[in-house]
Amino acid sequence: MFITQVSAKKTDDCNQYNFKDNFDYLTIEKIDIEVNEYRKWQINNIRILTSNSHIITDRFKKKFRGKIVVKYQNKLSCIFKVKIRTSGDLKDHILYKEGQVFQSLDIQILDGHINNITKFKLFLENTRGKEEDEIFMTELLRELDYLSPRTQIVNVKIYGQNLKMLFQEKISKEFLEFNKRREGPILEGDEKYMMKAASKISSAKGVNWTKIFKVSDIATEIQLSRINNTNWSMKNNSFKHNSLLALKKLNYAYLVYLNGFKNEKNNYSFLDYDLNNDVLAESSDIIRNKLDIFNNIILSANGNHALYVHNRKFYWNSVESYFEPIYYDGEFDLEKKQSKLNYPVSKNYLESISNTRKLIINLDKKQFYKKLLTKNLILMRKIMKRNLIDCYQI
Repeated sequence: MFITQVSAKKTDDCNQYNFKDNFDYLTIEKIDIEVNEYRKWQINNIRILTSNSHIITDRFKKKFRGKIVVKYQNKLSCIFKVKIRTSGDLKDHILYKEGQVFQSLDIQILDGHINNITKFKLFLENTRGKEEDEIFMTELLRELDYLSPRTQIVNVKIYGQNLKMLFQEKISKEFLEFNKRREGPILEGDEKYMMKAASKISSAKGVNWTKIFKVSDIATEIQLSRINNTNWSMKNNSFKHNSLLALKKLNYAYLVYLNGFKNEKNNYSFLDYDLNNDVLAESSDIIRNKLDIFNNIILSANGNHALYVHNRKFYWNSVESYFEPIYYDGEFDLEKKQSKLNYPVSKNYLESISNTRKLIINLDKKQFYKKLLTKNLILMRKIMKRNLIDCYQI
């Protein structure tokens, strides 16, 4: 399946046009996608659908060459060469519809960028919670100076079919640049043992969540963290030292978590525990409060999924010597009411709730509303205000 005669500028022209101090100024209207080896791509898709596991394992995440045409709202169109693969851990990220297979996609641009983004994901509907809430919350977090990926709804055309998908940048060098952070270690929970164990559970007669959670519980007890951007870490000894120091510190936090996991006093699911912000903050009241506020905002929108230990992502801020939380994969739903807190709860936690409310109340709502409009998210002002109220009613 090929894109036919799309009028677009050369890549160099598009990159020059996009390259501004503010990388977030062009709103994407539509993305057309072409995969070069269409037959092999679809064979791989069928193998995912017919596999005996609910987990999409790495062997199915092969990279294929292709092209995308990005159309902006100002009528500019740009063609880019890309590498593209299936994205997502579970089969809710792939579906069969009208003789075609569609899935969430992981895309790397090889010869340019979109608003300085070279790596991004396109998520199928309902794979990131409520799409409108995901956009709202990612924008809110960034407005409050937390690390959060740029996200918007885009129209996507692939195999001649039109879909609405969620565009979200990946956590990469460009992500740090946009957020005015120097390049440094990006770390995350290492979930390879959990995914490996869960992938062995047969789904031939339906998804056996009981067994999947059982093996995930066991695998959690041997999981620590890992460095995500290892290529950067290995560039020189200084980067390597900085990365190993960050990994050592974060693994200590994971070991503290494991030490209190399912002991004689607390015998709960692995999904009921969080990392200890007192440990992550290394006794700094200022950092602890910042980490607690991050958790509060996530929980206020029912984004518990982002705080699961195996889902956590951090940037090691070597200038200020602390772990900055990176938002990722919260499955937000602002209409649901938060019913619980996970263990452990930080000391002075009640103070952080009060501070969270103050941040939301003092937010420049007009400026925030204008930013939401650039994400193809048209909200009535009263709905936006309602969402903000939900965010501080914890």
